[in-house]
Amino acid sequence: MDSSKTLFIREFFQTFTTTGAILPSGRHLARGLAAPIRDIQGPRRILEAGPGTGAVTNALIRELQPEDELTLCEINPSFADHLTNRLNQDMFWSSRRHQIRLVQKDVRELFEEGRFDFIVSGLPLNNFPSPLVSELVKGFIESLSPEGSHTFFEYIWIREIRQHLGKQSDRERMKNISQIVDQHLSEHHWSRRPIFANVPPAWVYTVRV
Repeated sequence: MDSSKTLFIREFFQTFTTTGAILPSGRHLARGLAAPIRDIQGPRRILEAGPGTGAVTNALIRELQPEDELTLCEINPSFADHLTNRLNQDMFWSSRRHQIRLVQKDVRELFEEGRFDFIVSGLPLNNFPSPLVSELVKGFIESLSPEGSHTFFEYIWIREIRQHLGKQSDRERMKNISQIVDQHLSEHHWSRRPIFANVPPAWVYTVRV
C-alpha cells in the first residue's frame, strides 16, 4: 500500500468527521471532479477544498494552463504536510509549484465574492452539522466568478441510507442536509453523473452560478 493510502486510512480512523472516507478518491472520480474546468476560459483561479492526500489535486494539475492559479486549502495538518512533501518532491507536482499555493486553514476564511473561477470540494458534507453544510454550499457559490463552476461528490445512496438508519439525531441531521443540498441545487444550473469505477461508487455534481 502506498504512503498516500496509508495516511488516508490512518486519518479516517483518527479524524473521521473531517476525513469522511476510508480511501482517497479513485482516478476516475478525481478526473470527473476536475473535468468541468475545461469549459472555463483561462486564466483560471482554482480552489480545491479538502485535497486530502492529493488524488484530485493530481487531476487538477494535469488540467493547469500556464496562467492558471491553484489554491489548495487543507485544514488537517497531517494532510497538509503530505501535500507539502509532494509539492517539493514529486517531479510532476514541483514542475507546477509556482502556480500552486497551499494554505492550512478553514476554507470559509477564503470565501470572497467572485474570487475563484473553479472550485472543487472534497469535504465530507454528510458528516458535518447542517448549519455548516449550509454555510459551505452558499460560500462556494458566492465565491465563484460569473462564468465559474463548482464540483463536489457524495457516495451513491449514502444520504438515503443514513436517513433511515442510526440514531434519531443523525437521521434528523441527514434529512436537514438533504433539504439544504436540494434547495441549493434548485437555485442554480446543475448536473450530476455517476462514477461507478470508484470505491464506493459516487455521484459527481457540477453547479454553475
